[in-house]
Amino acid sequence: SLFRSTFGADGAIELHIRKTFLRIALGGTRLDEAVLDPFRKLMAQIAKGDQSFAAQGIVVAGRATGDLRVSDNSIKGAAQGVHVAYSYRNQPPDGSDSSTLAYAAIVGNTIELRTPLSANLDRHGILVFGAADLVVRDNAVTAEAIRRRPRSSVEGIVVAGPLERRATVKDNTLAGTDIGVELVPSVRDRQRYSEGEGPLVLATGNIVPGAAVAVVGDPFVLETAILRDNIRS
Repeated sequence: SLFRSTFGADGAIELHIRKTFLRIALGGTRLDEAVLDPFRKLMAQIAKGDQSFAAQGIVVAGRATGDLRVSDNSIKGAAQGVHVAYSYRNQPPDGSDSSTLAYAAIVGNTIELRTPLSANLDRHGILVFGAADLVVRDNAVTAEAIRRRPRSSVEGIVVAGPLERRATVKDNTLAGTDIGVELVPSVRDRQRYSEGEGPLVLATGNIVPGAAVAVVGDPFVLETAILRDNIRS
């Protein structure tokens, strides 16, 4: 039900509402503030959760091998802030013939995510897929503090393979997200890591207030990544 998707499986508010409606129907309840206040909170939460939103703020996609810079932008009210994905159809599943950017820099962007209950989308501040040399630095991501759908999460920054050489994620502020930084290598990257030749990943100086975890990723990546001074408050 809408109540369960909004307020969780425990159904405490749903039960309160059902009991209140029953008492009103039986004529034994006066609508005083103690009764009306939970209804006001419920309607405010639903209204906030179903505000209009943009699916994506900035999208760069396709097949290319050049350089990309996304810097100093302000994005407000999107489920996905900056979404960069370079690949093409019919590539091998292991990513051995993928098209990647030679260099990508996502720097100095301010992103305010809106994550309405009605949006059946992945939610992230920044996602980059397919950059041989990547820098994600000095970005500020804020996610609205509303109740999520069950088993959903909001990621601040997602770095996905193929990575090729290195990825640097540093000095970003990621507020209100469930996961600060997520590192997802390609199948090819995992094979390279197992051979001791995986790309270098550095995640340092990121501030992730309120998140369940600051940095999460594939064990192959985390075993060799340099993770330093990432603060989860």
